Amino acid sequence: MKSEPSEDPLIAVVSRALTRWLPPVDPASVSEEKFQVLKSRNGRLDAVCHLLFVVGLVGGLLLPRVVWGSPLRFKAADIGVLFGMGVLFPTVFMLFIGVIKGKGRLLEFLTYYSVKYRIDARRLLLYIYVPLTLIGAMCAGFSYFVDQG
Repeated sequence: MKSEPSEDPLIAVVSRALTRWLPPVDPASVSEEKFQVLKSRNGRLDAVCHLLFVVGLVGGLLLPRVVWGSPLRFKAADIGVLFGMGVLFPTVFMLFIGVIKGKGRLLEFLTYYSVKYRIDARRLLLYIYVPLTLIGAMCAGFSYFVDQG
């Protein structure tokens, strides 16, 4: 089963690096026909996750302005908030799909994601997305509640 190549060279490089670190369980177990079915059922969810990532990044970028007002003050911890929010929104969306549609639907989406990007999506979620979300939350706590100076 071939995954869809990315047109963005940066995404391709990151994807190759993550594939080496988080190899998919068994990409050959999904036939071309099954992948097309997965794509038709999960393509929109994947697009929504990408959109939510961008919304989270923009939200993380604008949050210091909302909290501090003018003039805009950025702190080092705001970088953690930026990426934490970027990962939080699609992660919560995926988990919401799992709660609403059931574990099977979530696993189907993660299988599609794994085959499309040649990355084990379950490990990516566990080892990258969850820690980034927690780091973002800690940075937000530090930036907006502890260090208010």
